[in-house]
Parts: sequence; C-alpha cells; structure tokens
Amino acid sequence: MHYQQRKLALLWGRSGGRCAFPECHEDLTDGLPVANVSNICHIVARSKGGPRWTKDYPQEKIDSYENLLLLCPSHHARVDAPTALFTSDDLRAMKKAHENRVGSRLSAGRAWKCNVEQLYYVNVPRLAMLAALRGIDLDTDAAYGTACLYDLGFELARMLVAFEGVVRELTPTVVALDSNSTPDEALVGTTCSFMGSFRTRGFPTFEDIRSGRFRMRGDQAKDPCIYLRLRSLRLELSIDPRWVTTSTSFGTFREGWGRFAGLATVKQVDRNAKTVHASPMFIGIPKLHP
Repeated sequence: MHYQQRKLALLWGRSGGRCAFPECHEDLTDGLPVANVSNICHIVARSKGGPRWTKDYPQEKIDSYENLLLLCPSHHARVDAPTALFTSDDLRAMKKAHENRVGSRLSAGRAWKCNVEQLYYVNVPRLAMLAALRGIDLDTDAAYGTACLYDLGFELARMLVAFEGVVRELTPTVVALDSNSTPDEALVGTTCSFMGSFRTRGFPTFEDIRSGRFRMRGDQAKDPCIYLRLRSLRLELSIDPRWVTTSTSFGTFREGWGRFAGLATVKQVDRNAKTVHASPMFIGIPKLHP
C-alpha cells in the first residue's frame, strides 16, 4: 500500500507514535521509519470482504488520515480478526480518545524557545512527526536508504538545512528538565527540553554501523545513550547511531562526554532508580546566548 508521507506523519504525530488500543500505548517509533505501514489499520476496509467494509464509504477517503488507526502488531491482528466485534464507530472512538490523551500530554508545560545551534543528532521519524503536527512538510526519504546519515554526503547538507529551519520554527509546549525536576510518572508522553553536560555510553564505530555488525537491541542498559545527572533525577537519552549527523558529532559522542541541548519524548520513568528514560528528537550544541 502507498500512503502520502504527510498523512503518515500526521497520523503518527497525533498518535504520539504509540498504539491507540486502550491500556496498550506501546511505543512504535524506535527503530521504525515513519513510512513503515505494518501497524496501520483501516477503520473501514479497502475492499469488499475486509473488516468493517461498507459500500457506502467514499473510496477516495479509504487511505485518508480519518480512516487510519495506528496500532501495535498484536492489537492490529486482534482488531481485524474474523471474530472481532469492533465496529467502525468503536475504532473512531478509540482513535479520538487516544489522540486526545496524546494531545493533552503534548500541551503540558511551556512554550520552547530554540536554544540549539549545530545539530549533532536528528531522530528523523520523531522530528518529522513533530513538524507534521505543525503543518511543516519534511522530505526525509533519503534518510531511510542509508546505514547512517553521515553517508548521505551532499544530500545530508541539504537535509540538515531543512532540519535546522524546522527546529528554529518549532515552538512546541515542553516540560523543562532541570535541577528542580523530579521523576514523576506524569512526564511519560510529554515533550521535554534539556541542556547540560552529558556523559555518553556504548557508541559503536563507523565500521560496525556500515558493516551491519551493530544493531540496536531495545535494551536501555546496552544500547548507546547519553545521560545527565540532575539534583533529583538522572536523564537517559537512547541514541540510534544512524541518526548522528557528521563525523564531528560522531566523534564527540565517542569521546564520552559533551555539552548538549535539545528536545526529547519521555518514554519511561523509574521512580525507584530516580531515572527518566527519553527518546531525543534532536540534539545539538547549546547557544551561548539563547
């Protein structure tokens, strides 16, 4: 199936990149491009005989944002099973409730003012989702055809100019993580801002990435990350090396420390360990005079 990139980014953005099934909310973005459609469910089926198909639904709206629902693989299978009792109205209500929940989390905090200069890391799927929510189109197709952004050459320069423009224009509502923050579970799903001196851990070499020897494991204790110790919590940001932008930035992450700023989505809060786990949208050098 082919979907317009903007529709996909809007669907993933308003869903927060999470499964819309009640009480699930599995994060579907890590390791997946926005263009991945394996977890997209049609509320009204595309063809006769499919789940919830009706001849009265306009054909031109079949692949529209309004008729698509983001689900994890297991709940997609459950919703579309022959014995499923979910009606189209059930799924529309599910989508609305989930997107309202995500919207309330995204609106928490205060307006963010750009304090980032050179971009060292760009999480293409997450930044594309954030941009789509604000009506900004990003051409990110080239990012998914390479082992790492650094290999894009001149195309990377063009893409970074576009990303930097988006970052300057974005004014999302964010929760600032600083020395006054506490590990509160209400942070999960929010967009947070950060700035400070981070330590880095577990970065592979370019050769390991290009050869395919390196793979993200989905294990926060083993995957590459940067972390910052604040007074009341530790902030850990998982890093997928394919989204590191240049040899300079890659070298900085490999050195083991650096001063960074940016935005991230909070994925998990461990109150016992006083740790906040988040997935960065972008990371860069803090401005000297924001």
